[in-house]
Amino acid sequence: MSAAHPPRVIPAEQTANAQDFLNNFVPYHLYRVTSRATALALEDYREFGVSVPEARLLLALRMGSEIAAGELSTLLSVEASLLSHMLRHLTTKGLIVRKRDPVERRSIRVSLTTKGLEIATRCRDISARHQNMLLDGLSADERAQLLRLLDRLYNNVSAHAAEQK
Repeated sequence: MSAAHPPRVIPAEQTANAQDFLNNFVPYHLYRVTSRATALALEDYREFGVSVPEARLLLALRMGSEIAAGELSTLLSVEASLLSHMLRHLTTKGLIVRKRDPVERRSIRVSLTTKGLEIATRCRDISARHQNMLLDGLSADERAQLLRLLDRLYNNVSAHAAEQK
């Protein structure tokens, strides 16, 4: 029998350095907020049998009569394969209708069913509650600044991704 190796002890200064790094690492903070908020939202959307990305899709469709699938992919920042899976699931649940665009035959147009509109409206109310919870304690100016900064971060990542292609 071989002796078990004792657990590696990490020196306190390395632990402190790691914590300092994380405390100043923006992606870590974005992940923490998104992870916690998504977990809360998932609990609320579960009652409708939809995921958080599917709820966002329903909310996007609630804003317009019909949207092309390609536009949805861009609007929601999801890959075409994930969008296709979500559209199949929401169609099966009777929440959306997909049909060929009469002009651009290769394009699929997506719209809500009556049941889908009802669920999307309830998702909107849940989303508003979640946003209020997230922004609690921030002034109107701070909220506007936060949105501008998040847009800038997104644009930075998008520009970098475009350069990588």
